[in-house]
Amino acid sequence: MKLMQALLACLLGSGLAQTSPRAEDIQTTVVVKQLQQNKLQDVTLVKKGQVLVYLISVSTRAEFPAGRLGLKLQAPQGATLLPGRTQVKGYSFRLEYSQDGKTFQKTLKSWKYLRVVVLNPVKAGVNLEVRVFSKVN
Repeated sequence: MKLMQALLACLLGSGLAQTSPRAEDIQTTVVVKQLQQNKLQDVTLVKKGQVLVYLISVSTRAEFPAGRLGLKLQAPQGATLLPGRTQVKGYSFRLEYSQDGKTFQKTLKSWKYLRVVVLNPVKAGVNLEVRVFSKVN
């Protein structure tokens, strides 16, 4: 179970912005649930083919202009991210892909890292909820 909770969620505030705000201005927590009959349930047993939902709570201490807040994600070993089902409650976003975790593009045939870029400005003190879906291999 700990392996499945180890979704890599690095915030790239400083990677996207060349001036302040910094990545230290963001705090994240990740909760893993399973999707069962269209409801989120606690994960008791991880099985092949199961859909897991990573609820990433993002709180900001600084203001981020539009397009400057991004989440860099990598699925834990044994799972595949389902980018088409990604949700950011109350915000517009775009997805970018990378093989090396450094160079992100809007489309890639094979990728290892996914970045969720929030297109709206994000005020200081805001809590965002990002839902990322994955399927257990």
